[in-house]
Amino acid sequence: MTTATSNLTTCFNHLDTIKNSLSSNEEKLTAASSEIVNSLSQTSGNISKSTTAIDGLTTKLEITHNSTERTISEINALNSRVEADLKTISNESIKVRTDLGITFCTPDPVSALHCICKFSLTD
Repeated sequence: MTTATSNLTTCFNHLDTIKNSLSSNEEKLTAASSEIVNSLSQTSGNISKSTTAIDGLTTKLEITHNSTERTISEINALNSRVEADLKTISNESIKVRTDLGITFCTPDPVSALHCICKFSLTD
């Protein structure tokens, strides 16, 4: 019976060691789990901040894009008006020069306007 008692005592000692080891591992896992949860919470907060920042930038880019499109449209309209005005000025200049009997260095009205301006500056 002494051997059986000794074996049982050894067995219980091993069981106590296993129990202590499992308890220690459980504490470590609980601590690690807590750290993981905290880290995930921080990451989630960072992602939320980044998403908000990206949304803000997207809005600013859309506003800038729309503003740029309006500006381009306004510039194109202004260019069209300037071209029309230049053509009118050129045509009127041609009429005046023709009425005065002055010939042009080129038949193209825009180039003629250039010549008129050039001659006017040098005359």
